[in-house]
Amino acid sequence: MSLQPGLVLLVAAVVFFWATGVHHRLMALRRQVQQAAARLSDLLTQRSGALRDLLSALQQPLVAEQRALGALGDAHQQSLAALQVLSAKPLDPAAARGWVAAEAHLASGAARVLALLDQQPAARQHAQVDAPLTLWMQAQARVPLMRHGFNDAAAAHDHALAQFPTRLLARVFRFVPVGRL
Repeated sequence: MSLQPGLVLLVAAVVFFWATGVHHRLMALRRQVQQAAARLSDLLTQRSGALRDLLSALQQPLVAEQRALGALGDAHQQSLAALQVLSAKPLDPAAARGWVAAEAHLASGAARVLALLDQQPAARQHAQVDAPLTLWMQAQARVPLMRHGFNDAAAAHDHALAQFPTRLLARVFRFVPVGRL
């Protein structure tokens, strides 16, 4: 008879420590997603500064192409707004989808302006244009790597949520899948 309360206490202790371990593991995975989002945000902030300088430098050499520059500027503002939402809520799938859409719009505007620069090589040769263009292109080249890092962290987080029996406690702890970039 005395064995039964001890067994119940042992099972309760095992369940408690398992649940605590699951919670700590999911929190660590959540922090990894948040850290990946912060690294991406830092890179996009650097890229934003370079793009702002580039747009300013292109005002004079591409004076006839103000519409394309304005479209790129608008897309840049949309991207910054989506980045602010993503930075505030890096685990929110809707924030991720919004940033991806804004990024596609920005890529379209940037492709147009880069095509204009290819058509007018003299505009690209300006010293005021070359430096911010180089910085922007370097930052732009690193964006896919940062997106990949975020998506890897999000996939690890979501994989842990889907595993049995962790998924039982994930609902209790209110962990939800993360959006992808």
